[in-house]
Amino acid sequence: MNRLSSSLLRFFYRYRYSRGILWSAGVCSVLAVVLLAVRTSALISVPVGWEKTFNLTPAGYQVRDFSLCTSGLFVGGVMEADAPEGRGIYTAVSIDGGVSFTQFSKVSALPAPKTEARAKSNPYAAMSGDGVFSVVWQEYDEDASIYSISLSSSRDFGATWMPPVRLSFGTGMDFLPRVFYDDRRRLHLYFLSPDKTGFNLYHTMSEDGTAFEKPDQVAELASSMKGAFFPSIVYDGKNVYSVWQARGIQNDKLSDDIYFSSSSNYGSSWSDPERITSGSSSNAAPCLVMSRGRLICAYENNERKNWEIRFLMSLDRGETWDQTPLTVSGTNANCYAPSATVTDGDEVAFFWYDNREGVNRVFSRRYGLNDNRFSKELPLSEGAAGARFPLSFLSLKRIVALWEQGGRMRGKFSDSSAAPPKLYSSTHPEGGWSKSSEAVIEWQTPYDESGIAGFASLLSREPDTNPT
Repeated sequence: MNRLSSSLLRFFYRYRYSRGILWSAGVCSVLAVVLLAVRTSALISVPVGWEKTFNLTPAGYQVRDFSLCTSGLFVGGVMEADAPEGRGIYTAVSIDGGVSFTQFSKVSALPAPKTEARAKSNPYAAMSGDGVFSVVWQEYDEDASIYSISLSSSRDFGATWMPPVRLSFGTGMDFLPRVFYDDRRRLHLYFLSPDKTGFNLYHTMSEDGTAFEKPDQVAELASSMKGAFFPSIVYDGKNVYSVWQARGIQNDKLSDDIYFSSSSNYGSSWSDPERITSGSSSNAAPCLVMSRGRLICAYENNERKNWEIRFLMSLDRGETWDQTPLTVSGTNANCYAPSATVTDGDEVAFFWYDNREGVNRVFSRRYGLNDNRFSKELPLSEGAAGARFPLSFLSLKRIVALWEQGGRMRGKFSDSSAAPPKLYSSTHPEGGWSKSSEAVIEWQTPYDESGIAGFASLLSREPDTNPT
């Protein structure tokens, strides 16, 4: 089945005339679904919870360092795993928006560590508009004490993979890679390498996905700064927006802050870095998302001694930023690894993990961009095993949250709708007339995993009333 799906997708991208045929067939299918939905559409309501937990990765695979990319209904995840086939880089693929992950493939083997201190591989994934799925990761040479970056690509949506290519830029120490495809289907690579300040963020681009240009620095760091780390990058056409964590001297104290830089030419040149966090506390692990020209940056902050999740917003694509951050979670426990997704209802869903309950759990909270209000915090992960490193994306109007727990990738779908209740009446049965002046209307409560919040009824004597 996996091979059949990959073959259909390859046919779609390879033969341009097939797109018109498939599009016409798709329109007919959509019309049929719409006609059916008019009769049986679900009631859309305020989100009241999350569906039950599912396992993304199969049993027997000890997973770590998971990341994902999305393109339409395609979702590709990449991870390092200890598996029956050996330690290596593996991918999981969904072609239905994350509803099911039907393909689990090994991309490359990884050497067994010679010491107990295992170096992280930090894999990262990207998907092009014409169906090329690419992953990068770092490998550590224990004998030479250097990192290098490897790249592999699949042209059949993860069914088969090209042999890995070792990328060399002459620095002897390249790590923390990130890859992205732009709207021209060019592959962009970001990574860290040493420079005169310590470690800096570099960018390079490839026309064919294998040969890369000479890397350039994303930002010219001040001499007082000790490096740039953990970038989060958003592509919007030819415009690119980036935030990262950098260490420097602020108010005669060494601290970490979040910096912002942008490019209007696909990353060929960048604006001067701007520090968007303030104060003498440290700020770390930024996550950047975008919605209708608004940039939202979530990050960790330790101003109140424990790590909190905060966020800043820019309404003008990074020209100016809020001066006062908002706190997403200020529990007494340390909060880590913020992630964010913007819904189609102009809300930002934030995710993180903390140990307020004595074990690491993943939590979520939403913020309305129109009413500037927070929802309550909701725990997502369950069980005795600790959960960490949440990721999220929007699919089919539902948010999908994923996290590491018990050596597997687990997840949940947001529950924002319910099936319509079945109505009936003993005094006025459907399909017939009744002389009774009093009506009894009853309904059956539909099943819903997180429960029904409530029902509303409207009594009207106007035959053309159309309830909202």
